[in-house]
Amino acid sequence: MSFRRELLPLIVVFVATNAVASEQLTPRGLRSPNRPNAGGCYLQLLKTPPEQVFEWDFHDKAWINLGGPDLRLHLLSSRGINLEEGGGSIGEKQVVTFSGADVRVFVTMMLRSKCAANDESCEAVVVDGKIRVKTPKHSIVFPVRGICGT
Repeated sequence: MSFRRELLPLIVVFVATNAVASEQLTPRGLRSPNRPNAGGCYLQLLKTPPEQVFEWDFHDKAWINLGGPDLRLHLLSSRGINLEEGGGSIGEKQVVTFSGADVRVFVTMMLRSKCAANDESCEAVVVDGKIRVKTPKHSIVFPVRGICGT
């Protein structure tokens, strides 16, 4: 009994799993800004017109756009003042680190304005900052400005 072997062409398909392609490290406005939540930080690029590039819900979730779809990030750590609780003095900083698919995002926010202690209508503070994005192959840093509050 003889078996006949046929060689079939081998087709290999590579599916890109990187959420951040190296050529997409260009900060841009979020495609779906203003996600529903009770409060957070909303940071804009320093350009005209300003574009909201980053959102953080003060909990585990954040979003950034680096030239493609919005990337969901997860909180790794936070140090410095607590902007959620309105803590800190003008000039003090909060540094927050996030991770996503093949990306680390370091957000430094410096308190630029503070609510007066007796102003119950004040719900947000103004921050200046920078965002540093690191992928396995590239790193970028860009300035931002925004608000944090409830």
